[in-house]
Amino acid sequence: MNIGVSFATASKLGLVNFKFRKPLPTLYFVLGGRCIYDCKFCTHARNSKADILKLSRVTWPEFPMDLVEKRLEILLKKDTVKRICFQVVSSVNYEEHLLEVIRIFKKFGIPISISVRPKSFEEVTNYFNLGIERIGIAVDAATKELFEVVKGGSWKRHIELIKTVALHFPNRVSTHLIIGLGETERQAVNFLYEMKEMNVKVALFAFTPIKGTKMADYSRPSVESYRKIQLARFLVFEKNIERDRILYEGEKIKMFKTNFSDDLINAFLTSGCDFCNRPFYNESPNGIIYNVPYVEMLRRKDLLSFSNLFRR
Repeated sequence: MNIGVSFATASKLGLVNFKFRKPLPTLYFVLGGRCIYDCKFCTHARNSKADILKLSRVTWPEFPMDLVEKRLEILLKKDTVKRICFQVVSSVNYEEHLLEVIRIFKKFGIPISISVRPKSFEEVTNYFNLGIERIGIAVDAATKELFEVVKGGSWKRHIELIKTVALHFPNRVSTHLIIGLGETERQAVNFLYEMKEMNVKVALFAFTPIKGTKMADYSRPSVESYRKIQLARFLVFEKNIERDRILYEGEKIKMFKTNFSDDLINAFLTSGCDFCNRPFYNESPNGIIYNVPYVEMLRRKDLLSFSNLFRR
């Protein structure tokens, strides 16, 4: 069996002839193939014409599982790995393959996260029973209307499944929100609160147009709007800001009725599971950085440009 490996992870494992010198506390893998769903932004969608070895803008070359195992054993003798993350495409027989991969990787004693679109609560229970630490069930779209247009399927069923899983496995459920699919800032913030009320962590992604997908010609979100949603996510989940303390002008965030502080700069770091930094998943290292993967890349002047959004 082959497994897709993110290019940075492949570099760390010595599987490609490239030295990725930045820290990579989480190793990223994908169980690929063509998906049974047809999400309009996704390279693996049923009717996508994109390169099947890509997920977002990242290339995920495939390698034999036994080779990946051996290289991971070697890496662990000289480096620390904090987490293993599997991105799971809903291809035919994906569940069978995922269960096999979890069995193989759990022997390393490293926390395992999976991102998957499960069909049932029983399926999720099987993954937890095998020893995964955390599951991500991506919603991606901030509203019912966007979900059903961009991803397809039943929003109600999807949200109810997340709610049920979060109830039975508290503090072990995440979801994804892609900014730039057509939502407003107010709708994005409402989604953050809805997930927080379910005790579900939200990881933010910036929409990335990829050649061959149905949304290849769509624009990326504005950096200003993305930064405001990052600040909102940080305030909602880390500072417990109440709904009525976020003020709007129309559908745009006008002000956060809370004190401005220097630690807000951490809102711009990549959000997700502990130790997730997924470097340059949504951006080129030479371009606009939406999700900052490393603390040393944070620039206080970027935070100061948003200080006018806070109570003075």
